[in-house]
Amino acid sequence: MLPFLRGVASGRLRRPLSTAASRPPWAMMYRVPQASNPTESVSFSFAPPPSVSFLSMPSQAYNIDPHPASSTESRCVSMHRGLVLAASGHGLLLLDTHMTRFKAHPLSDLDLPIQVLCNIAPFELLYRRFARFVCNPVTGQLFRLPEFDGAEKTLTDGTGLLTQGRADGPLKRYAAAQLSEVEGWGGRRFLLRRFSSETAVWDDLVLPSPLPPGRRMHMIHEVLDFGGRLWWVDVSWGAVCVDPFCDRPELRPVELPESSMLPGQQSDDEMRQLVKHRHMGVSAGKLCYGEVGPSISGHSRWTTRAAPGRWSIRCRLPIFGPMPRRCL
Repeated sequence: MLPFLRGVASGRLRRPLSTAASRPPWAMMYRVPQASNPTESVSFSFAPPPSVSFLSMPSQAYNIDPHPASSTESRCVSMHRGLVLAASGHGLLLLDTHMTRFKAHPLSDLDLPIQVLCNIAPFELLYRRFARFVCNPVTGQLFRLPEFDGAEKTLTDGTGLLTQGRADGPLKRYAAAQLSEVEGWGGRRFLLRRFSSETAVWDDLVLPSPLPPGRRMHMIHEVLDFGGRLWWVDVSWGAVCVDPFCDRPELRPVELPESSMLPGQQSDDEMRQLVKHRHMGVSAGKLCYGEVGPSISGHSRWTTRAAPGRWSIRCRLPIFGPMPRRCL
């Protein structure tokens, strides 16, 4: 869900940007951009909820290949992808573009026995490149964030965007941050990388893990902006949150409602299935959590809203089977 802002700033936030006179108060944004456009800005196709809104990124946002294809590379191909990583509470978007360069195996198109072809990888990965952008969805303006490990290593997993400012005026500042687990320093720790619009540089901090021993984070859920903090969610047990603007940031754990806590560590495959049925988000100024059973028939569905760490049940919806066609 994307709330829309009245005035924001671009780049290092030195000047406010004007916004359109008419715009919806919020929108549901499809996370995968449509085909690229030839302009220099992001274009949006807004639709009133519950319809989904779409965005299209400019071609230059995908132009991150340091070795453009040439006529002598007939067996090479580049694949491009864009993604909406996160939305801030004031309506800014954090976007990602990713390009992958492949080279076809010289034997892959020969008339060989199927047993041989099955043992040949059709494409060889040559390299990858990543880029992140902060976007004003009202004006379509983009600001590319610098890389912190080089464009070939700057993975975008677990990255969120936090903004600060008055609701009725220009933003004061924003911060992008990435959280990842690392080994060392006497055990499992978290590496917090953060970019400030005030300094325009990334810095790294290693923080102690607030999780129980042996517990790890599966951060395949989008990062949330809530209560002046960024939230990294693991739908098997809860979330950790931090204020990236703080001089001495501290990770705080917040568990899910007791009935939703899973006692054991989940595997990667189990988490990919679980995140399809559980979700955390922000609505009407509250942190919300909802889940639905993996099988529609005979399962219940409920949602909880709460201040951090104090959940209160809002509704339980028993679902006995598919709705009649006349109800669809």
